[in-house]
Amino acid sequence: MTSRQRFASLALLLLAAPLGGCAELGVSAPVAADAPVASIPQNSPAAPDESTAAKRHFRDGEFGLAEAGFQRAVEAAPDNVEAWLGLAAAHNQLGRRDLADRDYAQAEKRAGRTVEFLNNRGYSWLTRGDFARARKDLEAAARIEPDNEFVRGNIQRLDERAAARR
Repeated sequence: MTSRQRFASLALLLLAAPLGGCAELGVSAPVAADAPVASIPQNSPAAPDESTAAKRHFRDGEFGLAEAGFQRAVEAAPDNVEAWLGLAAAHNQLGRRDLADRDYAQAEKRAGRTVEFLNNRGYSWLTRGDFARARKDLEAAARIEPDNEFVRGNIQRLDERAAARR
């Protein structure tokens, strides 16, 4: 499995499997009590359909179609954190790191530094070769949920890649 396929699988799993907190959007507790946490309203009726189709496209490796679907989802429901994370993952896959960073900022603004946010952004840093930022985000996610298998897997990938660079 290529690193692109692994990232697609991991991102899709994180988007499809909520981790506590607000189960509807997959939002969990912020890193610190003083971290910004937005009130997340219910999605509009159109947003879940867009996100569902976008997830399917992402899973199938159709990142351009996934990007378009997640874009429509965030336009329909701007506080849909899951859609912002999906849009960031799609942009990352398309090599649009500038847009991925913008999307991660929007997700953080709306829900704070959740496990999903930190893990996804940490993996994005990892794919860019920025191991220091990746470690910071992934270790912060591990402090929130030490037994999270996705976070543990990404920390292991980070350790392997860092060791290979030495």
